[in-house]
Amino acid sequence: MLYTLLKMRFLILLLLFFLTYVQVFAQRDSLLVLKDELQGTKNNTERIAMLCRLAALSLENQPVSTMKYASEAIALQEDTVVTKNTIEAYLLLQDAFKKLDNTEKLAENSLKLANFYRNINNINKQVAYLSLAGETYQQIGKFDKAIKTFYARADAEAQRNSLVGHLESINAVGGLLRIERKFADAYKLFFENLQQAQKLNETTPANDPNKKRILLMLAENYNLIGAAHYWQTHLDSALIYFQKTYPLRSEAKDSIAMAKSMNNIALIYRKKGDYKKSLNYLTDAIRILIAKDSAMAVPSISNLGLTYSLMGDNENALKYLNLSLELGIRKNVTTRVLESYEGLVAHYIRLKNYQKVYEYQLKVEQLKDSLFNENSAKQTAAMNALYETDKHKQDVQIHKLESKNKTNGIYFILAIVISLLIAVLILYNRFMLKKRSNDLLQQQYQEINQQKEELDTQRNYIEDQNKILTKQHTDIISSITYAKRIQSATLPPIEEIKKAFPNSFVLFKPKSVVSGDFYWFAQETDDKTGDLHQIIAAVDCTGHGVPGAFMSLIGNTLLDEIVHISQTLSPELILAELDKRIRKLLKQQEDSSQKDGMDLVICDYNKTQNCLDFAGAMNPLLAIIDNEVTLYKGDRFAIGGAGIMENAKKFTKQRITLNQIKSKAIFYLFSDGFQDQFGGKESKKFMLKNLKNLLFDIHNKPFTEQKTILDNTIITWQETGNEEQIDDILVIGFEISF
Repeated sequence: MLYTLLKMRFLILLLLFFLTYVQVFAQRDSLLVLKDELQGTKNNTERIAMLCRLAALSLENQPVSTMKYASEAIALQEDTVVTKNTIEAYLLLQDAFKKLDNTEKLAENSLKLANFYRNINNINKQVAYLSLAGETYQQIGKFDKAIKTFYARADAEAQRNSLVGHLESINAVGGLLRIERKFADAYKLFFENLQQAQKLNETTPANDPNKKRILLMLAENYNLIGAAHYWQTHLDSALIYFQKTYPLRSEAKDSIAMAKSMNNIALIYRKKGDYKKSLNYLTDAIRILIAKDSAMAVPSISNLGLTYSLMGDNENALKYLNLSLELGIRKNVTTRVLESYEGLVAHYIRLKNYQKVYEYQLKVEQLKDSLFNENSAKQTAAMNALYETDKHKQDVQIHKLESKNKTNGIYFILAIVISLLIAVLILYNRFMLKKRSNDLLQQQYQEINQQKEELDTQRNYIEDQNKILTKQHTDIISSITYAKRIQSATLPPIEEIKKAFPNSFVLFKPKSVVSGDFYWFAQETDDKTGDLHQIIAAVDCTGHGVPGAFMSLIGNTLLDEIVHISQTLSPELILAELDKRIRKLLKQQEDSSQKDGMDLVICDYNKTQNCLDFAGAMNPLLAIIDNEVTLYKGDRFAIGGAGIMENAKKFTKQRITLNQIKSKAIFYLFSDGFQDQFGGKESKKFMLKNLKNLLFDIHNKPFTEQKTILDNTIITWQETGNEEQIDDILVIGFEISF
C-alpha cells in the first residue's frame, strides 16, 4: 500500500514537471513563431501588433525584453496616428518599468499616457496617470517636475469639475514647496486652499459620497500648514493646526489618519518638553495602529522609545525601541526596520555609549547597502534594454538559428513523454539532445558571440564604473548625514535653554550639512557655595563642513568635562582650561604648523548673586540694558592654535551686575558668520556695525520674531547680491527680566 502511494506521488510530481516544461516550451515556441513572422512582415500596423504580443509574452520573466519590443512598436508609430496598439505598448512599458523599479522612466511614461488620454478626452485616466507621475517624481526628489505635474493635475481636475481633486493637487504642490523650504509660497497656497476647503466642507451634506474625501482633504490642508510651522520651529502654531486635523479625521472614521494626528501632536509635545502628554498621545496612536495591524505602528513605537530616552527612562526606552525593531522585522518592512535601527542609534548617542552607536549604525549602513544593491541590480537590468536594442541586428540572426532548433525541441518534448515510463532515460536523453544542439550551433554562434563579447566588455566596464561612483557618492552622503545626526545629538535641546531663559532664541544656519559653529549650554550648582550657574556659549571652530564639525565635537566634549566633571564655572577659567586641553589634544607646540582652534564667547549667569560674568576669545558680547547698547570685547587671542605660548594667554573676566537694572537686560552672542556674509547691492560684507544696529532695532520685539527677522534679513542680503552663504551662522539671544 505504502509503495503504491509513493509510486503515485512520484508519477504526479513527474507529470507536473512535464506539464510545466511543456508550458515553458509552448511559450518559447510562441515567441519563436512570432519572431519569425515579424521578420517576414513589412506592414507597420501588423508589426506593431506583433511587437506588442511579444512584449506581453515576455513581461513575466523578461521585462527587459518587454521594454525593447514595446519601444520598437512605439518607434514604428512615430509618424502615424496613435492607435490602440500604441497605447498598449506604453501600458506594457509601464508594467516593465514597475517590475524593474525604474522610477524616473515610470514617471516619464505616465506623463505620456496622461497626454494620450487627454487627447481622447478620457480625463479620469489622465488624472490617474498625472497623479502617479507627480508622486513618483516626488519620491525620487525631482521636485520641480513633481510641482509642474501636480499643477497639470489640478487643471485636469478643474476641467472635470472636481473641486476636491483640484484642492488635493494644490495641497500636494504646497507640500513640495514646504520640503524645498519655500515657506512663504507654501503658506500662500495652503491658506488659499483652506478657505475653499472649509466652504466646500460646510456646504457638503453628511450623506454625500464625497464627504469623507472632503474631510480628509481639509484635514491634510491643516496637517501641511502644521508641518510647515513645525519645520520652522513655530511649535505653538504647529500644535494648533495638528490638533485641527483630529476631529475631521475622526468624523471621516479613518482610524489610521487619526493615529497620524496623534503621532504629530505627540512629537510637538515632546519637542516642547511635555513628555507626559507626548506619551499619552503616542500610546493612543499605537493602540489604534496595532488594532489595524498597520506597519505605521513601528515608527510610533520607536517614537515612544525615544520619548522615554529623553526622559532618562532607559529601561522603557530600550524596551520600546527593541519592540519597534522586532515588529518591523516581523512585518518585513525594510524602511521601518531602518527607522528602528536609527532610533536605537539616537538613544545610544544620548547615552554616549559609542560602542552601541557603532554597532547599530553598522546595521543601518548594511541595510542601506542591501537596498542600494537591490535597486542597483534593477537599474542595471533597465540599462540592458538599451544594450538589447543596439544589438537588434544580431538578434535577427540568432532568432533564425533558434527557429532551426524547433524540430529539436519537439523531439525533446517527445523524449520527456517517454521518460514518464523510464525516469533515468529522461536525464540521459536531455543531456544528449542539449549536447547535440550545442555542438550544432557552436560554429554558427562563434562569430556573433565574438562581437557580443566586445559589446559586453564595454558595457560591463561602464556599469562597473557607474556602480563604483554611485556607491562612493552614497557612502559619502550617508557618512555626512550620520555626522550631522551625531553633531545634532550633542547640541543642547532648545527646550533646556528655554527653561532657563524663557525669552530667548538660537539662530543656527550651517553652511553645509554639518557645522563648525555650535552652541553650548549647562546648568551647574557650585558644590562650595551652593550658587546656581547657567552657562551659555557661542563657539566658532576653525573651518566649516566636516573639518569644522570634528572640531565642534572636540570642543563640545571638552566643555562638558571642564564644567560638569572639573566643576570649573568661571568663564575666564573655562577658556584657559579649554585652551590648555585643545593644545594638548591636538599636539600643538609653539612652532607647530597645527593651527586649528576656535573663537568663542561664553557667559555665566549666577542666579543667586544676580550677576552675569563674561569672557571672550576673539568674539564679543552685545548687551542692551535699559535700552542702552554696549559691546563688550573679548581677548585678542583664540583657543588653541600655534604661535602663542600657553602661559602667555590670560583670559579676562568681565562682570555685569544686574541689581540696579530697571526693566530688563538682553544679551546677544554670535560667531562671525552673520557679519562677514557678502551680499547687498554692492556685494559687501554685512559688517558688525550693521548687525549691532539691527539687534538694537529689534530687541523689544518677541524673541521668536527677532529670530525670523534675523533669518529673513541675511537671506535677503544674500539674494540681493546673488551670493552663496560663505560660513556657518550662529546668533543667540536671551533676556534676563526683573
